[in-house]
Amino acid sequence: MFLNGDPVTPEFTVGAAATPTILQKGGRFARKINFAVDLEDLFNNDRNYKPLNKINFGAEVEQYLWWIASARLGAGFKGGYWTAGVGLSLLKALHIEAASWAEEAGYYTGQTENRFYALNIALGV
Repeated sequence: MFLNGDPVTPEFTVGAAATPTILQKGGRFARKINFAVDLEDLFNNDRNYKPLNKINFGAEVEQYLWWIASARLGAGFKGGYWTAGVGLSLLKALHIEAASWAEEAGYYTGQTENRFYALNIALGV
């Protein structure tokens, strides 16, 4: 495939997510645990990336307290760098989330970490 005479590498990502029933709990104090993994942009070799550097995986726990509140905690790895996130929802109206992740800014994985931090506060149903 070519665009304006330059070769174009298609972006191809595959992944899977699972929420094992044995780790879920219903009722007033419901809990849910999710796991996910993906292989990102497998055909792209612009930065001499190896397939293992393209693996992203993580887990998330979500705990409910009736209709009053819910909290989420997640962690994992994105391309060899750690990721983490927390979230809190109160009365299904106030939502607060914070997260951190990194992307490679250098030529190869592990050379130059470009870390991001995000905070989101939302009000509304």
